[in-house]
Amino acid sequence: MASLGHEHNFRSGVFTWSGNGGALYYPEVHGLNQPTYGGAVGLSWSPSRGRTKIDMRQDYQRSNTRSLVILDPEGLPLPTSGLDIAISNLTFDQKLSRSWEFQAGGNFVYRRYDDPRLIGGDEVGGQARLGTQAGRNGLAFLAYVYTSSRFQGNALRSLSGEAAEALARALEAGAPAAELGAQLKRNAKRIS
Repeated sequence: MASLGHEHNFRSGVFTWSGNGGALYYPEVHGLNQPTYGGAVGLSWSPSRGRTKIDMRQDYQRSNTRSLVILDPEGLPLPTSGLDIAISNLTFDQKLSRSWEFQAGGNFVYRRYDDPRLIGGDEVGGQARLGTQAGRNGLAFLAYVYTSSRFQGNALRSLSGEAAEALARALEAGAPAAELGAQLKRNAKRIS
């Protein structure tokens, strides 16, 4: 994997960008090799002499599920699949006085998999906090955090739901076992 980045400082902030690219190579399995690439841009801006600060960042990465480091190493293995993930962050900091500070921010996460057995989705979050100094070295904060997730529909889930309904109707109608077996085979072919 190779990466390249640059940081540009200007009078009231910093602009950064970076990019990366490479390949995931699996000599033990034919046809599983995948390119991986991504990038990020960020802006940290203080328009009012340090009292206000705005941070924005956008990341994108194309990789695969073997690169997900947040998974439980002893959990069930995921199928190896292409993965697109994008993360957007925005934070606003305002110094209210010498000892009080307000911060608000939000983030958005977009995740999609190539394998239809895996379910991607979106997550949006927001937070607000008010903080003050407590003594010489202490800080006290009051914060509120909100997170909402939306999961993608999955063709396998909807087909298996249709299959279950068709089987239930066939059972209610008193269909013979041979007919039920044929119904199961048809549904299995539709799913695969």
